[in-house]
Amino acid sequence: MRSKTEWSKETLGESITVYTSAAHAFGIDAFLLADFAAPKHGERVCDFGTGCGIIPMLLARTGLPREIVGVEIQPQGVRQFEASICESQTRMPIVPVCADLKA
Repeated sequence: MRSKTEWSKETLGESITVYTSAAHAFGIDAFLLADFAAPKHGERVCDFGTGCGIIPMLLARTGLPREIVGVEIQPQGVRQFEASICESQTRMPIVPVCADLKA
């Protein structure tokens, strides 16, 4: 199990923080996908295989969805996502879920 001290802290603007690690990081594709998704006001959003939670955190900056759920199978990614949520100032509920969708 990795501790928070082994994570890198990425700041996205004034209100969003995302914790990354070697196993759970992000690239420019996450920004492109979040922009492409373009949720509308009041919709519920779910990101499957969310990793460190970058896409839900980016969508949270818009304030448009009423709820965002991020599903990840690896507990470390979910812990990073949870830490990001706790440290960030978002406009709507973000729910991290650790689950195997095949089960």
